[in-house]
Amino acid sequence: MRHQTWILIEKVAIVACAVLAFLIFRGKRPPRPRMSVSIKTYFFATLATTAGFLAVAPLGWLFGAMGIESLDHYPEQVIDGAWPLVLETLRGAMAGPLEEIVLMALVVVALRRAGQNWWIIILVANIVRVPFHLYYGWEAIGLAVWATLIVLLYKRTNSLIPIIAEHAIWNTHQTLADEGIVSEGWVIVPVIGVAVIICSMYFKRDGLFIARAKQAVQPR
Repeated sequence: MRHQTWILIEKVAIVACAVLAFLIFRGKRPPRPRMSVSIKTYFFATLATTAGFLAVAPLGWLFGAMGIESLDHYPEQVIDGAWPLVLETLRGAMAGPLEEIVLMALVVVALRRAGQNWWIIILVANIVRVPFHLYYGWEAIGLAVWATLIVLLYKRTNSLIPIIAEHAIWNTHQTLADEGIVSEGWVIVPVIGVAVIICSMYFKRDGLFIARAKQAVQPR
């Protein structure tokens, strides 16, 4: 439990430093995205995460058929008691602010500040995010789909907090599912279904925020 506590403290410290760096590189604060944009961003982020993990599965089968041994060294934790479960859940949820600020938003604002184009930004975002997940195995390469879509979503909406929240909630559900507290799919599947409905409605109406793009300031 002490180990879990120190890991959590370490992640909080890293996030605090990353937020400071993000604010420095971002410069002047852009207008706050409208609530409707933030809500839509959350559901589109859910679809982006789903697409990434859907891309992982066939790659796992392909590498297996080719005889390529999977790394698959996911760090399993032995949880015994309520407090260790709380710590482990918080540790998983901290991946939201940790990854989305350090591996995505900070990359975006820093490279935009340096004058790089979006293709370079997407490439760098993949280079820093995908290896971070190689404990899933070589099939984690499929998460490049997720990394790319999240950058494009942030570029379009300039709404970071919903992306962080979606990642944190996704991981929280996964932790609770691993412990048998909730079913593997009874939360995620309905959320994905709602996301598909909402996103399809807005995509049909305004082409993924195109009609409102003038109201949002893209990350500089």
